[in-house]
Amino acid sequence: MTVLYYTQTYHLDAAIETIKALQNDGLELHLIIEITPESKRSNIININKLDKTNALSNFNTLLGDEKAKAFEPYFKSLKSIHFLVFKAQKAFSLDTINTLKSFLKLLYKIKPKVIHFDTITLRSLFLVPFIFSFKKIITIHDPIPHIGDANWKTNVTKLFYFKFANKFIFYSNYAKKQFEEYYPIYKQPKYLIQFQPFTFNQLFLNPIANHVPPSCILFFGRISYYKGIDILIEAIPKILKKYPKQVFVIAGRSEGYILDYHFFKKYEHNVLLLNKYITPKEAVHLIQKSKFLICPYRDASQSGVLMTASAIGKSVIATSVGAFPEYIQHDVNGLIAEPTCSSLVEKVLYSLDNNRFKMHEQHIQKNYSSQIAFSNQTVLMQAYSTN
Repeated sequence: MTVLYYTQTYHLDAAIETIKALQNDGLELHLIIEITPESKRSNIININKLDKTNALSNFNTLLGDEKAKAFEPYFKSLKSIHFLVFKAQKAFSLDTINTLKSFLKLLYKIKPKVIHFDTITLRSLFLVPFIFSFKKIITIHDPIPHIGDANWKTNVTKLFYFKFANKFIFYSNYAKKQFEEYYPIYKQPKYLIQFQPFTFNQLFLNPIANHVPPSCILFFGRISYYKGIDILIEAIPKILKKYPKQVFVIAGRSEGYILDYHFFKKYEHNVLLLNKYITPKEAVHLIQKSKFLICPYRDASQSGVLMTASAIGKSVIATSVGAFPEYIQHDVNGLIAEPTCSSLVEKVLYSLDNNRFKMHEQHIQKNYSSQIAFSNQTVLMQAYSTN
């Protein structure tokens, strides 16, 4: 069976774990990675320029042999791997049309039985009229926009793709149920697989950090309202009353969210703000230096932060939203709080008391699980094979 797997750099840390699980003798798997000017330095991909590249670029050529070698354990059985390179900033452009023409030539040459869209993007919207004859499976990461993230472009893309999809894949029961409630019109078969720890991030580990006691409590990721950064800021002074020397690090870019810089000035000895894009290497080193991570989210589906922390062997205190309760076993491999200041304070203090976070670390599955991989492969092969 021939399958073309279409993803983009933003989701690559998750996608490669699924791709690794998919590789078997009965599957001819081709991989397309969509890359754009805004995504060329994102997630686990770091490319400086796209202007002199072909629309369909060889993975090793564009990334470089040394960097590409790190992906070999995930891609060793793939039939082909290409970056689909969009050079223009705007999605609606002549560049987009020309790039997709190159993709369609490859598509018709491969003639896959299935196109598995690990993500759907505005640029890929132009493909819809040309792929009716192929079975189309879509992985749904976020069934509905997060609070404050509504985007008409995303909604238009979903409107077209969801209608013509043959099946849907989800990484959590929460996302599956949310999709069914929000889009009851789509009756296509729905399948559930599991996230694996994002093990590629282990390549960025700093061996020296293992000999230094962890010190900070880390919030990592995009700084926004739906991620509950204000809940954390409200909780910090209350936590400091019992642990006055505790250091917090808030690392990530603020996109449209107005931070209270008076707060950071007042607590400058306890709170470090890194309001910028954090590279994967920087993120891993921050995680290594942390006692645990904290995700005070108001809204969530799955969490890449959680899977990255798991791969590094650090526990997470997360709120009882989205799929966190499916992946965190309370007081075993982490803690679940309510999305309120008082609950967050309670759980942080509980974790700090007697260094309970170290006990949680002992129950973290940080490596690739063959059992999960086999389960995911079984589900996906069933989705690919059945009508």
